[in-house]
Order: sequence, then C-alpha cells, then structure tokens
Amino acid sequence: MLTVAEFRALQAAIRENPLPFMGNGLTIRTKQHEGQAPTTTLDVNKPQRMVHEALWDMRRAGKPPRAIVLKARQPGISTYCSGLNVTTKLTQPFTITMTIAHVEDGATNLFQREKFMVSRLPLGLRPKMKGDKKNQINFDYVQCRDGRVELSSEGMIGYATGKPIWRGLTIHGCHLSEFAFFVRDKEVLLGILQAVPHSPDSYIVIESTANGMGNAFQVEWQRAEAGESGFQTVFIPWYELPDAHMVVPRGFHLESDERQIADEFKVGLPAMVWRRHVLETQCQGQQDLFDQEYPTTVSSAFLVTGRPAFPVAVLRRMRERAAEATVQTGRLDMTQADPRKQFVPHEEGELRVWKWPTAEHAYIIGADPSAGVEGGDYSSLSVFDRHAAEIVATWHGLHSPIELAHVLMDLGTFYHEAVLAVEITGGHGFSTMEECRARGYRNFYIWQRLDRIKNTMTNYYGWMTTFATRPLLFDGMHFALSHREIMIWDPETCFELMGCRYISNERAEGEDHDDRAFSAMIAWRVHLETPMPDTGQLPRLAYMHAVEPKKETVEYRLSNVDKQVWDAVDQERLGEGKQPLGSPAAFIVTEDELQGPNPEIDPYQDEPPGGWW
Repeated sequence: MLTVAEFRALQAAIRENPLPFMGNGLTIRTKQHEGQAPTTTLDVNKPQRMVHEALWDMRRAGKPPRAIVLKARQPGISTYCSGLNVTTKLTQPFTITMTIAHVEDGATNLFQREKFMVSRLPLGLRPKMKGDKKNQINFDYVQCRDGRVELSSEGMIGYATGKPIWRGLTIHGCHLSEFAFFVRDKEVLLGILQAVPHSPDSYIVIESTANGMGNAFQVEWQRAEAGESGFQTVFIPWYELPDAHMVVPRGFHLESDERQIADEFKVGLPAMVWRRHVLETQCQGQQDLFDQEYPTTVSSAFLVTGRPAFPVAVLRRMRERAAEATVQTGRLDMTQADPRKQFVPHEEGELRVWKWPTAEHAYIIGADPSAGVEGGDYSSLSVFDRHAAEIVATWHGLHSPIELAHVLMDLGTFYHEAVLAVEITGGHGFSTMEECRARGYRNFYIWQRLDRIKNTMTNYYGWMTTFATRPLLFDGMHFALSHREIMIWDPETCFELMGCRYISNERAEGEDHDDRAFSAMIAWRVHLETPMPDTGQLPRLAYMHAVEPKKETVEYRLSNVDKQVWDAVDQERLGEGKQPLGSPAAFIVTEDELQGPNPEIDPYQDEPPGGWW
C-alpha cells in the first residue's frame, strides 16, 4: 500500500503519460485465440497508440484533445477509451467520464469492460466504490497507509436512442462509439460539445466504422480534415489491425488488383491472405462491403448509397492525389499594392490556394452563396484555371450575401479579373451579384434565355439552376471526370462530388452539404459555354480531337438539277471568273478537294474526278 504522497506522485505520472500504467495496471479480456490466455494486461497496440498520440499531441500543445477515428473493425479503440476513462477517474478527482454507444446493449457491454478493469486494479490502487448502479460507477477514495485520497469521480454510460443524460453535466472525458450509426447523431454531438469543457485536461474521442455518406460522422470527418472543427483525424486501415494476418497457403498467388494494393501500401502476403479470406467469408465477396468494414483508404470507406452521379473511383484517386499536394491557407488583403503581399497566411483562413495566379491564364470563379446564418449552409467559391483545366483555389465560409460579394470581388481581382459565375437560384445570389456590380466589378458570366413572348434573347447575370440546366451541371462534370478533362485539387470538393447520387432516374442530388460541389460544377459549365479570351473559340474538349475526324464524301447529284438552276450556277461561276460546268453531270467531290486552293472540275474530260455517275 502506498503513502498519500506516493499515490499523488503516481497520479501525476499517469496523467503525464498513461500508457505505462495501462500496460501494467489494467486487465482486459482477450479474444482467446489458440494459445492465448483469457485475460491479459492492456498492452497498447499500434492503432490504439495512433489515437493516444493524436490526443496527447494536442494536450502538449495546450489544445483540448479531440480525435475523430475512422477505423476498420475491431482495432481496440473502444478498449483504449475504456482504459482512458478509468485512468482519468483515478487520477483527476471530481471528474465525470461518459461512454455513449449507438444502442443500449453496446453501451452496456462497453461499461462492463470498464468495470472489469476497475475490479482487477492492483489492491493498493483500487478505489473504494460508492453505490452500485447499472449505468453508473462512482470512485469514492483510495485508501493509503497514512490516510486516504478523495476521488469523488464518476463514470456513466448513455446511448443514442435514450435520454440525453449528458445535458446539464460537466463531462471531462467522453467516448462516442460507432458514431456513424447514431440515430440522433447531430443532436447528441451538439450536446456533448457543450458538456465537455474546452480544456487540455478534457478529451473527446469519436470513433466508428463508416456508414455511407451524409451522416454526421462523415460530415464531421470532412470538417476535421479541412481544419474546421478542432478535431484531429485518425485513420486506421485494415492492414494495421493486430489480427490481420493468416498463414500463407502453398500455391497462393495474388490477383492483379491484390498485387496493386500490396505494392502501394507495402502489405505482406500474410495480410493479403487474411484480406481475401475476410472478403470471401465475411463480406459476401463484395468489394464495396469490404471497403466499408475494412477500408484501405479514407475515400473507399464512405460508400455512396444509390447510383453515384459521378465516377467514384476517379474521384477517390483524385482526392488521394490532392490530399498530398501543398496548400496555402489564409485570407486576402487587397489594400496591398504588391500582389505578392495580398495573400496573408492564416491558420483559420477560409481561402485555400493550391496554385497561384498566372498572368497568361484566364480564370472563372463559380460561386454558391448562402444566407450566411449560423447553423445554415456555407457559401462556397471555386477558382477554375481555364488553361490548365484545374480547380486551383477554394473559399468556404459563413458569410452573408453582401459580405460574400466583397470576398468574391477580391478573389476575382487576385486571379486577374476572373469571370464571376454566381448561382442566383434562391435569391441570395442576386444580392451578391448586385453588390459586385455596384462596386464596379465588370467581368460576369451572362446567361442567355429565349423570351418566347418577345421572341428575343434575354441576358441574365449569373447562373440559374433550373429543371433544364441542372442536368448540364451533372452531365458535364461526369463527362469531364470520366475523360480526365479536369483536376480538382480540393479534397473536400472531391468528397462532396462523391456524395452526389441519383434519387430518381432523372434527378441527381448532393448530400446535406454540397456547396463546394455546386460551385465547382458551375465553374466547369461556365467554362464550357464561354469562349477562350486568347482564341475567341469555345474550349477544345478531349472528345473533339481524341479521334481523327473522318473525311466525309459529299455527293452532288447534278443530274437532278433542272436546266434553269443549272444556268444560274453557270452565270455565277462566270461572274467569279471560273469555267462554267456546261452540262448536267453527277460526280463525287471529297471535302479535301473542296477545300483546295481552287479546285476546278472540267466536265469535258473523258473521265472527270470521281468518275461519271
């Protein structure tokens, strides 16, 4: 038994780094594989260490530790969180920890795991308990040789379908298990974020396998990747699982797709044997199901339910490439005369730049405005380089339509008087457009529409998404992605495009947050409709020059022309100084011959070009 001073010193050491204590003082049940004892100490594995390092890096930086974990099945993250809850209650008096699962049985199982750890603590560290409730555990004090150390800490469980017991509490450590499967996911997360103090001594761990797109887990993962939420992302692929290996059978050979995975991610044969076995026996042989339960990459984890509007495989590869590119985050200060000083780096800036403006290039900015109110949609701007065919910068934030106009004008000026293509459906875009015009910006996309009453073309400033124009956005982007005509350097835009799907045979929709996707689609569509400034011609697309144009044969059946028309042709040729045809004839002329310097056909030859008809 320790003295009070020794116990307090131990508390401080565990708070500094709990991993040694977990590996020696916490006991867990095993999966009881062949030759494995039923219990063992919590020897932290690689996935658990990845989560721990993410939390402790933030704590050492003075930030509130927050981690969102996208994982393959059963890497042990829930076990690590249970151990973290126990050490927190043991070392930080007067604290509350909480575990919330998607269903009641799941929460109960996790809580039983925590109680098991407490019951197996070394005798000198085992706290005296106060009360015994089904959903609550109370640490009263730890008895030492020369006194007792008061703890008065509590552990609680909740579940997404139950009462919001976290309301009104101050929770110092929270674990949300399988968050992608929560029924009231947004409501639960909002409540927890208010209940946990914004302190380096607190922590929140959100962990889950993927469950499609559009739910709060996928949205929060996307926000965390963009640096918008204060959470650190931790991705645990299947090949990092401690049990992901099997004996390699004699004659085992990798298929071409398996060999590509093994080479790209440096995966050994025992793990590839395990992968094939799990794919065939636990995922019904369906690659999509395996990718959801045991993802190889982040992009492959979030499956799209329904028919995708865009080629998902292309977007996955594009997103992975974009995630490795260098990006600058900041804001614009257009009061600076020197263009090199107009971009001001800022960690929390809404503007992200992958490629700087080039004087020889032309740009279009697609804009999807919003009301800019808290809790509503975001506004989004996508900068498209017309010569490189790339989305080279994005802006994403909560601004009112008038505020957005100022940002849009600055961004347009920064990118050499870019064409502004503002989405005006819904009304907010009109305010943005008029503010830009009133302040003197002049380079706008003009949409022309046929006025059937006046039988004239009417000009509108901005892009209007209607029943007729919506397919132009989706079909145009689908073709561009399928034929590699566009590169999108923003991973979040790729993510949103992956979430777009057809809700009927005719109509495609994005997920809850699709503002980046729409601003990118608008920029691309306007690019297709707008002549290039250096040539005056519409952009040449891949399908226009991928195949050598077939030389068509044009046939002129002159024998069917009456004499009156024939004489008129002869008079016209005489007026041009050419020889008259003189008599009806039928012959074939290729377009090359027609486009020659001055092709002349002599009908009096014995054998005219192309032969007699």
